[in-house]
Amino acid sequence: MPLFCRYVFIRVDPSKDLCSLHWIPGSRGIVTFGGEAAAVPEHAISVVKRPLAQMQESGYPTHLFKRGDQVVVHSGPLGGFEAVFDRSLS
Repeated sequence: MPLFCRYVFIRVDPSKDLCSLHWIPGSRGIVTFGGEAAAVPEHAISVVKRPLAQMQESGYPTHLFKRGDQVVVHSGPLGGFEAVFDRSLS
């Protein structure tokens, strides 16, 4: 289960054109405040990453698939597509 459904946290140079990021599958857009892309402080990202790292260290599976697994997307823009799991992204 995703921690933040449909959210992708990325590190980019905010002075660049963010429009090219709209290609991310399942995304709805870029979170903005007053027309500016929202910035998530590094310490907030650390708070999210900490329990995930602890889960990994304890041997708890942090993802359910392994390379080569057959998967079916059940909902969203790619709903109904079948695929082969390649790898998890950091």
